[in-house]
Amino acid sequence: MERDIMKKFRLDILFLAIAVICFGIYGVISYNNARLAKNADEVRTRIQETYSPVEAATDMPAYVSPYQSIFDSNKDCIAWLNIPDTNIDYPVMQTPDDEEYYLYRNFFGEDDKNGTLFMDTDCSLVQERNNLII
Repeated sequence: MERDIMKKFRLDILFLAIAVICFGIYGVISYNNARLAKNADEVRTRIQETYSPVEAATDMPAYVSPYQSIFDSNKDCIAWLNIPDTNIDYPVMQTPDDEEYYLYRNFFGEDDKNGTLFMDTDCSLVQERNNLII
């Protein structure tokens, strides 16, 4: 009888330890995801505050982008991806010499686990295509 109680007690302790470990891992992952999302928002805000897009005027030529100051500040920036009614509002980079340069760098070239959106080196905005790989 005492042996059964000890066995049950050990199983309860084991399950409790597993639950604590699982909740701890979940907490660390959630914290890291929130921190990375906040960092991405800060970079986007920093870009937009530093290089604010101009409002498109009716007399503005069609070839002038409202993001021209952003493109001029970083020659690797080839586009701006904005999807209305979402939080997607980011620059798109392309480096023909090193395709993965922006995988772990932000718009400013600083180390960043989030990286920056970048277009595949086999894609081109100049040639008309149906699909682009970002």
